[in-house]
Amino acid sequence: MANVIVGLKRYNKKDITKIIVMYDGISEQIQRQIESIWPGVVEFRYYGIQDFKKDYPGDIDKIPWPDNKRWGNGYILYAKFYIFELLKEFDSVLWLDSDMLVTRDIFDRALSFDYDMGGLYVKMHISQSRILKALV
Repeated sequence: MANVIVGLKRYNKKDITKIIVMYDGISEQIQRQIESIWPGVVEFRYYGIQDFKKDYPGDIDKIPWPDNKRWGNGYILYAKFYIFELLKEFDSVLWLDSDMLVTRDIFDRALSFDYDMGGLYVKMHISQSRILKALV
């Protein structure tokens, strides 16, 4: 996560107003250390099991949680859907996973990708004119 923030600060400083880190189980000491990378820009927002239960109306015991320790608490994977709540605060948002490596300005050209979702083909294009205001 720290590497992502360092890359964003180094290559995208002029375009980013806020980096929101959704978390569960990160100590306050680690939060302060990570916030110190970019004071005033990095903000932690807690997303725990109670938040997930509010968002998910069904029986959570029937959800096939990842059986891999790498994912920690399975429900944190669903924090990415919080991005829609962030659209109430920001003009636009971009979700980045904590294992991404930023090595250049991600806003210097249009963000485009093509993705095959098992038969459903998704094409995404965000023009440079739509500057992203918050990163999650």
